[in-house]
Amino acid sequence: MADFRHLAGSSVKRTAVLAIGVLAIQLMFIFSYVGGLGRPYPHGLPIAIVGPAPIQRAIISTVESRGAAFHPHAYPTDGSAITAIERHRVDAAVLIGMQKDQLVIAGAPSPAVGQVVEKAFGSLEARAHRPYSIRTVVPLSPNDPEGLAPFYLIVGWVVGGYLVASLIGLARGTEPSLRFAAFRLGALAAFAVVSGLAGVALAGPGMNLFGGNRLAEAGVGGLVVFGVAAITTAFQVVIGELGIVLAILLFVVLGNPSSGGPYPRELLNGVWRTIGAYIPNGAGLDAERNIAYFGSHAITPAIIVLGAYGAVGIGITLGMSWAREARRQR
Repeated sequence: MADFRHLAGSSVKRTAVLAIGVLAIQLMFIFSYVGGLGRPYPHGLPIAIVGPAPIQRAIISTVESRGAAFHPHAYPTDGSAITAIERHRVDAAVLIGMQKDQLVIAGAPSPAVGQVVEKAFGSLEARAHRPYSIRTVVPLSPNDPEGLAPFYLIVGWVVGGYLVASLIGLARGTEPSLRFAAFRLGALAAFAVVSGLAGVALAGPGMNLFGGNRLAEAGVGGLVVFGVAAITTAFQVVIGELGIVLAILLFVVLGNPSSGGPYPRELLNGVWRTIGAYIPNGAGLDAERNIAYFGSHAITPAIIVLGAYGAVGIGITLGMSWAREARRQR
């Protein structure tokens, strides 16, 4: 009877600990998503200003005096400003004309950009009693009018990455030999290649959700899946099965909202706006959107981040496996 009570007490304690842990993750999840994606507002959204130098300077001064919502840049010609939009250096351009102004807005990566730019600069034009027209360049695909397809594609790749690594760790153990650790990483790399190709085939030609260089998009997908899987494996090698929880905290609780989701990162709040570019979710989304809509411009920083996750995951996994093997042989 005493043994039964002891076992029952231990079971209740374990259940309580698990329940508290789940509650903590749940609250972190809610805080992260609501905190990061709630009340989207521009922070340093880059805007091109084109026009006569005195007017150009006056507009830039007015915009800067109203806070840090927009980051205006002077451009010499209409063409150079539109090229900057098409290469995703700025998100919109204000073109000052003799009789009428024009607001040029990027349709991609999200209609939210055009909405906040039109609202802010439309009010400025109204106060100045200046007529203006709106022109959209880099439009979103008609099959993805909200620009959400790249985000959900990245979510799928991230889930696949940490899920496959977690299942392998649970099935085959979290302390592999050096040889098996290398084999495991090779299997994850193969899985990542197939995942990247299959994901793009489904979202691209399969449902025609967006365009762009398909091989480049698949390559980004492979880097996302492998980077997430390699880091998840490294977490497990270092701290065991709790590494799965750490992966969920990094990639789901922090990674998804800080990637921006339905918004560009400049519309996010607080720390989420800062960390997003350094987590595979955000880096992958940046690269995927730029390949799909902006001619593959400005993807190098994201590729470096994704490659770094894969390299660090490989280094930790092999290094820890080698160290454990060396200790066992002493």
